[in-house]
Amino acid sequence: MTFTRKALVLFALYFPLLSYANNGRNKDNPDSDSLQLSYPKFTAKPLIIPASLMIYGAIETLLAPKYRGLNYAIGHEVITHKPSQFTIDDITQYVPAASVYVLNLGGMKGRHNFKDRTIILGITRWRN
Repeated sequence: MTFTRKALVLFALYFPLLSYANNGRNKDNPDSDSLQLSYPKFTAKPLIIPASLMIYGAIETLLAPKYRGLNYAIGHEVITHKPSQFTIDDITQYVPAASVYVLNLGGMKGRHNFKDRTIILGITRWRN
């Protein structure tokens, strides 16, 4: 691509953005901003629980090596006595499909009727 062609492409891409940005300005007072942003005040309250859990985990990992043996023992038992089939995975794959019908019975109407929902569900199960 030649330089002039690149320049024309860049101009064609950026010109609408430049003209749009200029339209929002106040013609009488160019220093005033037409979009007044108000930022919410930062509070540390929502961060207390996650931060305390992270600090607890770091302290537990670094300062309490006796619990590492417990973690290793639990992991070893899970690996050696692993069940042949974990049934919760087999059940949870049907929860989204069942929830559509249960929510409809509960009064929350969806976008599609019963026939359309069943056809869509059959197609998605057939594709997987």
